[in-house]
This record gives sequence, C-alpha cells and structure tokens, in this order.
Amino acid sequence: MARFTTLLILVFALIIAIPLVSNAQQDRYPVPTVGVNPLGLIFNGLSFVEYTRPIGPQVSFVTRLDFIRWSEEEIDQEGYRDVYTSEYKESGKGPGAGVGIRYYMPVAKSVDFELSTGIDILMVGWEWEDRQRAADGSLSYAPDSGDGTTAAFAFHAGFGAKINLGATKKFFIEPQVLFGTMVLNVERSEGVNASGTGFFLGGAIVLGVNL
Repeated sequence: MARFTTLLILVFALIIAIPLVSNAQQDRYPVPTVGVNPLGLIFNGLSFVEYTRPIGPQVSFVTRLDFIRWSEEEIDQEGYRDVYTSEYKESGKGPGAGVGIRYYMPVAKSVDFELSTGIDILMVGWEWEDRQRAADGSLSYAPDSGDGTTAAFAFHAGFGAKINLGATKKFFIEPQVLFGTMVLNVERSEGVNASGTGFFLGGAIVLGVNL
C-alpha cells in the first residue's frame, strides 16, 4: 500500500506539472462545460454531475456532485447431508462532492486527450441481511441484519478523451478511466467502528455541453 500511495502522489505531481512544462505557451483555453455521468444510476457505482471552468491554457478546474449506490446478493448452498442455502443481501447509497484539475491535450480536430486528478468525499448509508434456509425452504435461524454509515475520502487520478460532436461542437462525450485510493471510516449501528484504506479502478462516460 505504501508503494501504491507513493506512486499515486507522483502521478498527481506529474499531472499538475504537465501544463507548466508542456504546451503552456499556447494561448488556447478550454471552454466551460457541464456534464453528467449516469452510469451509476443505470448500473451499480458512481454517478456525478460536474462543471469545468478554465483556469489556464489547456487547464480546467472541476467541481462535482456525486451519488453512489450499489446492491449485491449472494446465494450459496452448503452442507453435505443437511443441505442448506445461505442468502446474503447488501445495499447502500449516498451523496458526495469533489474538486479537481483537468489537463487537455489536442490529438485531433475534435478530440482532446485528458489527464485529471482530484479528491472526492462520500457519505454512504448501507444495510445488510443474512438468512439461512433449510432444504424445505424454512428458515434455519432468525435472519441476521445490520446497517451503518461510511465516510470515504477518495484521492484519484484518471485519463480519457473529450470528443466534440457535430459541426457546431456544442455537445461532447467524454469516456474516462479513474483510479486511486480511498480512506474509509465505518460506523455500524451496533457500535462497532473501523477504518482502513483501499484501491479502486472504475470508469465513467460523461455526456455534456460546451457553454
């Protein structure tokens, strides 16, 4: 984990330094944009609405409102003579917000390659339930369940491409790959608290408007 954190810091530093040492002499500013990534509302994961504002040649400041949700269900059969089925369900959702820096590098007339870095804060509420059923479908024991909240700080970097559409280039589509590390603080309803860190890798498809 220490090696990964060091690598992530170096990536952040590189992304921030690129505009200062590469193509900074070009008087080319990106335009303000508004975009939405709806993937988390369609599938499990993160959705967000973001606004980008130019702060220098090929560089924009990003502000973002997040919403994350997930659900999962696991069903396993166990036992040899007395076969029983274990059912586990978990779901969670919550809001968040973030800021970041995005650097654009033209690669074609209507396409910009982009690098980004940022931090997001998420507040997630979740619940779970565990059941065990005998072969005849009856409950083997009373269902076990619980809930809690998680505060997450996500330090992330990413890359992607902004593709301006049509002759007017008013609209764009922006596929992104995001990766980073998360610092978690978990509070369970039964009074058990825990903290930790983890790595994440995900994607987004931003649909947006050039203002």
